[in-house]
Amino acid sequence: MIKTVSVLMKTTEMREKVRLLTPVYYGKESPNWQGGKSFEPYSKQFTESLKQFIRERDGYLCVCNNYGDHVHHIDYNKLNCKSNNLITLCEKCHGITNGNRKYWENYLFNVLQKRIEGGVSEIRSIL
Repeated sequence: MIKTVSVLMKTTEMREKVRLLTPVYYGKESPNWQGGKSFEPYSKQFTESLKQFIRERDGYLCVCNNYGDHVHHIDYNKLNCKSNNLITLCEKCHGITNGNRKYWENYLFNVLQKRIEGGVSEIRSIL
């Protein structure tokens, strides 16, 4: 029993040391901080049926050609639920789009335009 407590104390001590040595990357200290936008509510129009429509329109295809089931706001405005502002992404790409937002906004807008002009299969030729 004493050995177990000793191990737990070492683990707790180690966690504290690691915490103190690790830079803070959340909240206002995060390089991706956008002034608390993640706490803003989504539009009431951003329903499951709208998301399903977007996924089906995009053929469940992410921009990386993998299966996608996340629906992303291209302009990062949660209130803009127009179909020309929504695109299907996979979980990995959806996470990546949180950095360098201007680049991703332009890139995803262009991808969506190609999809609309040429159909979903056209996306494979531009990647």
